[in-house]
Amino acid sequence: MNIIFFDIDGVLNHWNCKGFTDWDIVERLKQMAIDCSAKLVMSSSWKDVFIHPDNYSEPDRKFPHRIVEEFGDLFIGHCPEIDDERRGEEVSAWLLDHPEVENFVILDDLDFDFPEIFPDNFVKTTGLAGEGFSREDEVRARKILMDE
Repeated sequence: MNIIFFDIDGVLNHWNCKGFTDWDIVERLKQMAIDCSAKLVMSSSWKDVFIHPDNYSEPDRKFPHRIVEEFGDLFIGHCPEIDDERRGEEVSAWLLDHPEVENFVILDDLDFDFPEIFPDNFVKTTGLAGEGFSREDEVRARKILMDE
């Protein structure tokens, strides 16, 4: 099984999108998952909405839920909550619980500890100031997932 770990802010949205999400990016990410036989796992700090829903207002809860609804069966969960500044450790913990994973890519606009822990599986997106998950980012991510 292939996995796409995804952040939200700076990946699925950017400075120029209307609303909180660029739905064209969501659709491209969904299509990439289908094409690469991958499932989607949220590594974003927005995963806290699923872990501690009572800490959030109704609009804040709806935001990430709408995204995962769009992904449908491709979305299989989120990373555990360890320390949001050490997302690589959260990805590592998720992978330890899922030995069936054959390959994966991490999409995030911030480095965190990804370059040290997963230098060959990390795609740094253009972020909020750029265009989020760009077409160039997608090409790199597909190559990682397809072992090219």
